[in-house]
Amino acid sequence: RLIELMWPSPQVNVTDPLAAVDYSHLPPLAVLDEQGTDVFIWAVIDWKFRTQRPQHLAMALAAKGHRVFYVSNNFVDAGQPGFKVDALDDSGRLFQINLNLSGAPQIYHAMPDQDQVAAITASLASLLGWTRSIRCMSFVQHPYWLEPAQSLPNAKLVYDCMDHHGGFEDNAEGILGGERSLIRQADLLVVTSQWLHDELSPQAKNIAMVRNATEYEHFCTRPQKVFSDAKGRRIIGYYGAIAEWFDVELLRRVALDNPEALVLMIGRDTANVSSQVGDIANIRFVGEVPYAELPYWLHAFDVCLLPFKVIPLTLATNPVKVYEYLSAGKAVVSVDLPELSQFEGLVRLADDHDGFLAEVKQALAEDRD
Repeated sequence: RLIELMWPSPQVNVTDPLAAVDYSHLPPLAVLDEQGTDVFIWAVIDWKFRTQRPQHLAMALAAKGHRVFYVSNNFVDAGQPGFKVDALDDSGRLFQINLNLSGAPQIYHAMPDQDQVAAITASLASLLGWTRSIRCMSFVQHPYWLEPAQSLPNAKLVYDCMDHHGGFEDNAEGILGGERSLIRQADLLVVTSQWLHDELSPQAKNIAMVRNATEYEHFCTRPQKVFSDAKGRRIIGYYGAIAEWFDVELLRRVALDNPEALVLMIGRDTANVSSQVGDIANIRFVGEVPYAELPYWLHAFDVCLLPFKVIPLTLATNPVKVYEYLSAGKAVVSVDLPELSQFEGLVRLADDHDGFLAEVKQALAEDRD
């Protein structure tokens, strides 16, 4: 409905000289009618990284009939304008794009300088020669893309604000300044939590709260093969990012308080948590696993954890994994975060470590079915 309301009649604004370029080697594109809107998702993560909100939104928009071009955060290290394209399905509507940019910088640490913006825009022009887009939604998921995202033809600018960027320890002031500009300039600001809505609504032209969700069917059915502990122990589990917002001391206390259980940690450990609890025998770190394999682990859990620090970053978060945990019918124990109030009666909440340990004990004592 938002897409139908946001655009006037389209006006063609595609660089004509690119019509002479041979794009025949590229994947086939679905044909849109003249009222069709192409969606360019300026991504915060690569498509092949951990499957979450960005990929699900891209797939859903493609399923609604839009052509979706998922612009990866990973560049092709090349000095000349251009792009790499990967078809993500057979519909002709869903593609990952890697734009050319010399040096292939990371998007997380600094905004692009004017030479980089010009190079990204030149690569984008090459891409538009292939897509022949008439009207676009420029769907931004990281402030780095602020300037390039505004150069699409006949476009509306949407910022999908998934996190409180100021809460990340390594975010540079330039990125935070870029986000402030993006919030003010966006035709629509989408936020994932009430905290973000309250914090950012005074600065936004238009704002909508679209909380996270999950692919229920992927998680609800127990797969034929499920992880089994060789020692037959009950399993207290977590999966997702193991990063700066993770409460290491709480994890330690959970493991020591339940020595007869296996505490299973699944996900990329970027905070060296494993080394900090390496002396505890009943904690096992598995590492990152593909999205398709998560049910194999999840359905082995007896209790699922959200052992986060309560800081501005997590106060602003609407945790995707809670929807996934609950889809599998699992007991969930979490620190008390504002966005979990909607799950009253479904999630065990604790406002301190002792309360968290007590909730884990009670969850383990319940009927396993």
